[in-house]
Amino acid sequence: MTKPSIVILGAGPAGLTSAYFHLQKGHQVTVIEKSSETGGLSRGVSFLGGKFDLGPHSFYANYSQESIDFLKRFIGEDNFFKKKSSKLVQAADGALFYVPWRIWDTLKLKNTMFFAGYVLYKLIALPSLKNGKSALEKHGLWVKRKIFSPYCIKYFNLSSEQVSNDFVALLYANQEKEEDNSIYLTKSGYIGRLWENVFEYLCQSGVRFELNQEVVKIHVAGERAVKVQTANGTHQADHIISTIPLQSIHRLLFPNENNFASLNYRATVMVFVEIEDLKTDALYLTNYNVDNPIGRVSFCSNWKQHVDRHVISVEFWCDETDSIFKKPDASILEDVITYLKTLSIVRVEKNMKFKIIRIPKCYPVLDKEYTEKVSFIKSHLSRITNLTMAGRHGKFEWDGLNDIINAIHNE
Repeated sequence: MTKPSIVILGAGPAGLTSAYFHLQKGHQVTVIEKSSETGGLSRGVSFLGGKFDLGPHSFYANYSQESIDFLKRFIGEDNFFKKKSSKLVQAADGALFYVPWRIWDTLKLKNTMFFAGYVLYKLIALPSLKNGKSALEKHGLWVKRKIFSPYCIKYFNLSSEQVSNDFVALLYANQEKEEDNSIYLTKSGYIGRLWENVFEYLCQSGVRFELNQEVVKIHVAGERAVKVQTANGTHQADHIISTIPLQSIHRLLFPNENNFASLNYRATVMVFVEIEDLKTDALYLTNYNVDNPIGRVSFCSNWKQHVDRHVISVEFWCDETDSIFKKPDASILEDVITYLKTLSIVRVEKNMKFKIIRIPKCYPVLDKEYTEKVSFIKSHLSRITNLTMAGRHGKFEWDGLNDIINAIHNE
């Protein structure tokens, strides 16, 4: 009996996870990836002889049993440890405080009203959204002006009025995942190892990978996609799983139908630097100052069980058309050094070693119109009966590992 042929577009977490579970079902699996690397936004970055994640990645205690079994298989049960999820927030005036907050640090705040607004946001505003209420309308200007509006501007380059309530609900859902303010990390501090191990297993198990190959055409017969064509050849498909952007798969299937509004993404410029000393146990810092282009600093050393050197990653959230995305590396590093010198918790080296990564499509922008746009595109794609969309880009949703695995089991 011929095995069903599954063609997966994209070798990020959604693509690799889908390949694994379809392999377990006895299917013949081919994965097509346009870059030379696998792992997508969860791939590792080599720096100073070590490996680091693209931003703060972790696992949660409330994962499904299927997700936990998957993690244990490819990382190993003994390679996890539990850690309190301590974060730093930087107010508009530069003052820092911890979340969960620490009384000793809050006494040093210059902007006490910012702290009061943040407490209101965490205790009242976010829970109200869980019940379908508009926290921004219900709880007044402090929450909106001091917390939510700056975050929307930094993250999406949109005013709070332009952002969907789905985004705030997502923020609340992410907090609920943190059992007693704890998350699970790997002892090495590098979660990208998971996807390297999955890729290695899939290769050894007969999954075919076509790297550095971009899909140029998908052949359709009636209501089915039957062939996937790259510059390297053509692949027969009984079923296609797409983890590439929704607009991209739509253009491949219906090249003459482009009468839909575009979906927007935010880009990230990420700078890895080695610093001389770090005086905080926080995992990362979020900067709410809209006049400063830096959005987040991850303290990579604190994600490890044992610290050997101090490495941090600094993120600029931007659009691909923004000047910061095209700025020369030397100028970006200068901006990073200038900012780090304002932080009392960091001591900067004179000749900092650094590495800069530019990520063009990092975060789906959840504006007020995105639901309607996504529904319109998906309604067109539903005409193809053997197509499944998966992952952050494939569904234009903020899917994590648990969401991906649950979706596969519900197919």
